Amino acid sequence: MTCKKKKHFYELSGIKKDGFDPLKPGSIKKIIKKKTQKLGNCIPFKEIPVGTFVFNIHNKKEKISLSAGCFAVILQKNKKICRIKLPSNKIKDFPIKNFAVIGRCNNINHHLKNFEKAGRSRWLGIRPTVRGVAKNPVDHPNGGGEGKKVGKLSPWGKKKGISSLRKTIRAF
Repeated sequence: MTCKKKKHFYELSGIKKDGFDPLKPGSIKKIIKKKTQKLGNCIPFKEIPVGTFVFNIHNKKEKISLSAGCFAVILQKNKKICRIKLPSNKIKDFPIKNFAVIGRCNNINHHLKNFEKAGRSRWLGIRPTVRGVAKNPVDHPNGGGEGKKVGKLSPWGKKKGISSLRKTIRAF
């Protein structure tokens, strides 16, 4: 007696324009047997038409296009491979049996987030940056002097600005 494997595909409710809501307790999940090409459905590349935005591409070694607002575009399909343009503008080939989610990853405006305080940027590993003018002359070419002497040298000790480009004319 052989056991036939049934394939089920999940359709999530509460889909938004920019992606879908994450699953929360009490959210409705429909189990459908037919593969539909709706926003938020995870289906194989074989069923997805060319030119569709996809994300969360599963490969054996990696998961691609999972960051906020990312998507990849399907460019070509053959019997064995599917050519995809990744968010980094690289074109990569995947087996046609691989799965991907139709749509775009949510939280598109993630890059507009303000850190609001110094501590939040430190949690991300970003160290504070100090202007060269505020340092001592030993530490930086722009440092030292009384008051603000802004922009006399570049950080590498070379002259910058209009005065360095203008030739000096001497009157005899």
